[in-house]
Amino acid sequence: MHIKIKPNAAEFTARPAVSLDPPLSVEEFQGEIQALEKALELMTFQPDEKWLIELGHRLFQRVKIPCDSTSEPLVLEIEPELMDLPWEFLHDGSRFLVLNPGILRYISHKPATRCAPVDSDRLHVTAMLCSPLLNYDPDVYFLTTDKGLYDPLHVQPTVLNFRQEVKGFTDFEGQPFPLLFDLFRRTRKRTFREALTQSCHVLHFSGHGNRGALMLETDIATIDPLETHHIDEISVHPDVRFVFLNACLTGARQQDGISMAEAFINQGVPSALAMKYPVTTRAANVLSQTFYRHLAQEHSIAESLRHSRLELKDSDYHAWAFGIPMLFTSAVSE
Repeated sequence: MHIKIKPNAAEFTARPAVSLDPPLSVEEFQGEIQALEKALELMTFQPDEKWLIELGHRLFQRVKIPCDSTSEPLVLEIEPELMDLPWEFLHDGSRFLVLNPGILRYISHKPATRCAPVDSDRLHVTAMLCSPLLNYDPDVYFLTTDKGLYDPLHVQPTVLNFRQEVKGFTDFEGQPFPLLFDLFRRTRKRTFREALTQSCHVLHFSGHGNRGALMLETDIATIDPLETHHIDEISVHPDVRFVFLNACLTGARQQDGISMAEAFINQGVPSALAMKYPVTTRAANVLSQTFYRHLAQEHSIAESLRHSRLELKDSDYHAWAFGIPMLFTSAVSE
């Protein structure tokens, strides 16, 4: 099913359009969006399932998306000004659509150029792990003015457990459809740039992110952001079919800009999975391990993600964790 989400009643010839009257805007849901973005940071308000259902059903009622019993994921082509809406929480009154049948965000302005099936008996995954120890923030007082280090108690991000992260990949050896992993730890910007130009089928990043940036490391373990314009400067290898950005806010757009996921789509990568909101390390690990377990069983990317969402939904994680991942694609057939 293909749905064209428009902020007005304009028609779209290639796919059925959803007429919105009055026009839809992000401002209608600004309070809920901010609550989801700040839920982990402030811990003063924790969205529960009832709150999420009310949010999702209100959005569903505004767009009135035609939805039948098809098992195919719902493909939403969303206007840029509506990208920040919480589409992954759409609820039709009986179910979250992202759990059944699933939701994909379709990017039509950049058709995929590498959609041929992978011709290999192994799926080659390049996994880059990164966990900077110190931030560089000019708004924080110097800890030692001579070395330029800042107070780690104020800006210390969560440190990844690299042993656990690596084990999450090596456990897939011997699966029916083998996954071959190349692992990089403490990824520097030069390493990341080089990896993008090398042949592989999947590029995976685990670490810290922000709107329009991945937080890589300098040689002294401080944060070295890789931003969307850096991706624009790199020719991603044509074998790359999928990018998995398992880091906070990598699916969220910058102000007057695009997300990290969209930057890879713009480079011709057919699909990219990223996080719309902050995500805990524990939830990110479950998402990654469940996703690759199903991918190794020859499930599609969309179906592997749907199983990952169900795993998060049925567990004791934050109630909204299942709606944090966003799947972008430019490889939908007409």
